[in-house]
Amino acid sequence: MNIGRMSIEGMLRYYRRVFVLALVAFMAVVSVFGYVQASRVTERDLSRALEMQSTALERWFSINLNFVRSIANLPSVQALQYEAIFADFHRIAGTNINFRSISYVDRDGNPVVQSDSGVILSPGVNVSDRDYFREAAAGRPYITDVLTGRLLGKPIVVFSAPLSEGGRFRGLVAGAVLFDTILHTIMSTKFSQTGRFLLLDLSGKPIKLQDGTTIHNGDFDLGRLDAESSVVCRDESGAKFLVKAKKLARTNFILVARMDYGEFLTPILVTLGYLSTVGIMLGFILHLTTRRMFSVAERSLTLLAEGVASFEHGSFDGLDTARLDEAPEEFRSLGLAFNTMAEKVRVKTEELEFKSFHDELTGLYNRAFFVDAMTRFASGRFDPITIAVCDVDGLKLVNDNLGHEAGDELLSAAARVLEGSARKTDIVARIGGDEFAMILPGSSADSGDNLLQRIRDRLADYKADPGALPLSIACGSACSCEEAMNMGAEDLFRVADDRMYAAKRSGKRAARKEIQAFLASGARQSLQAGHGALEPDLPSRGDFDRSAFC
Repeated sequence: MNIGRMSIEGMLRYYRRVFVLALVAFMAVVSVFGYVQASRVTERDLSRALEMQSTALERWFSINLNFVRSIANLPSVQALQYEAIFADFHRIAGTNINFRSISYVDRDGNPVVQSDSGVILSPGVNVSDRDYFREAAAGRPYITDVLTGRLLGKPIVVFSAPLSEGGRFRGLVAGAVLFDTILHTIMSTKFSQTGRFLLLDLSGKPIKLQDGTTIHNGDFDLGRLDAESSVVCRDESGAKFLVKAKKLARTNFILVARMDYGEFLTPILVTLGYLSTVGIMLGFILHLTTRRMFSVAERSLTLLAEGVASFEHGSFDGLDTARLDEAPEEFRSLGLAFNTMAEKVRVKTEELEFKSFHDELTGLYNRAFFVDAMTRFASGRFDPITIAVCDVDGLKLVNDNLGHEAGDELLSAAARVLEGSARKTDIVARIGGDEFAMILPGSSADSGDNLLQRIRDRLADYKADPGALPLSIACGSACSCEEAMNMGAEDLFRVADDRMYAAKRSGKRAARKEIQAFLASGARQSLQAGHGALEPDLPSRGDFDRSAFC
C-alpha cells in the first residue's frame, strides 16, 4: 500500500526527516541567535540609559544657565548698584543648592561683586583671559570646562551670562558650581547590572573627582565613540567593556555609558543553554511537532488569542481575514463571529464615548468635558486664555408659557449662536440647565470683547428671522492677560461668572419685556399649534444682550 505524502502517516514521515535535519542545524544557529539577541538587548539598555542620563544632565546644565541669565536681568544688576547686587547675590547663593558663588565681573575682567565676599574694591584676580569672559564679551552665554577656581581653589564649572546695554558690553554674571558634586552623582549612578556613567573632556580623557577617583583608567578614542552603536573598549588593566557616548548639548563634555563585557556574554550563554534544552525536549515530542494539523490548530488558536488580548486592551480592529482564510472551517466561523462582535462593540464604545462628553440636547461638550479642559488649560501651555460664561435669560418664563419643547428649542438656538461665534480652537460647552461656558486658548486682551461682539452679531441674525424665539443671553468673560489677572483657569471662571451675573441683573428687565412682547404678539398660539415658523434654520448663529458685556 502506497502511503501518500498528504496522508497522516506520510506527513509524519516527512516531518520526521525535516526534524532530523533541523536538529543537525539547530546548534549551529544557537550561537548566532544568542549573539544577535544579546546585542540587541545590550544596545537597547545602553541607548536608553545614555539617553535618560544625557537628557537629565542637559536639562541640569540648561536650568543653571538660564538661572544665571535671569540673575543678569535683576534690576540691581542692570543698574550696577553694587551693594544691591551683593544683597541679591548673597540671598540667591544662600538659597540655591547648586551655586557655590555668584559674581559680577566688570567689562575689564575684574570680579567686582561676589556673593560670599561682598563688593571687592581692589580685585586681586582678573578673568579676562578666561573663555567665558571672551564669550560674554561677544554677547554669548557660556558653560565652561572643569576649571580650578581662582577664588575657590577647587574644581568648578562656570555658567556665565553677558550684561549689555544698547549693544555695549558692561560685564557679566558668573555662577560657579562645585563640579565634584554632580560628577560624583554621575559616577555613582548605575543601570542594568554593571552599567556605569562617566564624563569625558573633548580630548577623550575621563574627568576625575578632586581626589583622583575614576571608574575607568585610560583614555578613549573619540573617533570610535562617534559610532551610532556601542563599541568594545579596554581599560589599562585589560578589562573589556561595551561603551556608548553622547556629547552633551551646549557643553564641552561627553557622557559615556559603560557596561562590563561579561554582562553582554551572560544572555548568550543562557540562550545556548535554553535552546539546547529545548532541542532535547523536541526530540522526545517529535510525534507532536510533526503533526501538521496540530500546527494549523495552534496557529488558529494563537490568532484568536491575539484578537482577545487586543480586544481586552481596547482595540476592536478584529482578526486578520487573510490569516482566518488559512484556518480550519470551525475556527474561521468563530473568527468571523468575533469580528462581527468587535465591530458592534467598537460602534457602541464610540457612541458611549461621545455621549460621555457631549450634551444630548445641544450637541455641545458637557460639564464633565469642560471641567477636564479647564484642568488641562491650567498648565499654562495655552496661555493666555479667555473664559466666557453665558446664561440664557428668561428660560423659565418660556418653559412656563410655551412648554418645555419651546425651552429646549431656545437652548438649542443659544447653543448654535455660541458655537457659531467661536473659533475652531475654542471649546463651547453646556455646563448647566441654561448656562454655557467657553474656553478661548491663545487669547489676547481683546479676545473677550471680540467674542461678545460676534455673539451680538449672531444673535441679531437669529432674531431677524420672523419665527425666532425671544432669545437673550447674558455673558461675562475674563482673560488671563488682563491687568491684575495673574490667576488660574478656575479663578478666571469665577471672575467671568460674576461678570455674567452682573450683566444678567442689568439686562433682566429688557429680556423679560422681550418675552412678554413675543407672547402678546400671537406667536404663542402659532407655537402651540405646531407651526414650523418657530423652528428657523439656524446657521449656528444668535444674538446677545449688550448689557452682558463687562
